[in-house]
Amino acid sequence: MGSLSNLRAGARWYDADGALESAGCGAVMRLVPAAFAPELYWRGLTALQAVITHKHPRAIVPALLLADAIRHAPDRRGRFLEHALAEAERIFDGVSDWLTDPYLAAVLAPYRGTCHLYW
Repeated sequence: MGSLSNLRAGARWYDADGALESAGCGAVMRLVPAAFAPELYWRGLTALQAVITHKHPRAIVPALLLADAIRHAPDRRGRFLEHALAEAERIFDGVSDWLTDPYLAAVLAPYRGTCHLYW
């Protein structure tokens, strides 16, 4: 709620006085609509909805992993955790498609100097 108050007062989410750095659960609670966005945009929209109010890797990355699991639910047959762990490992190993997603990169651009914290 503090981040939303700051944004309403005119702060920008990526500035120091914008979103509060928090690993809150709101980032995963709000992600479902972003998970159903077109292929080119779902990662960036998911990250954006997380970073606008939480601005912390522990809020953004889980939101992305859960959105990915939701997008692929019919293909996973209930194996969400295994899929999320496999994608997290690909991110850590530097071989994930997520690392070359231009819209996701644009959303995270204000953090470019600290991007290693997000992956």
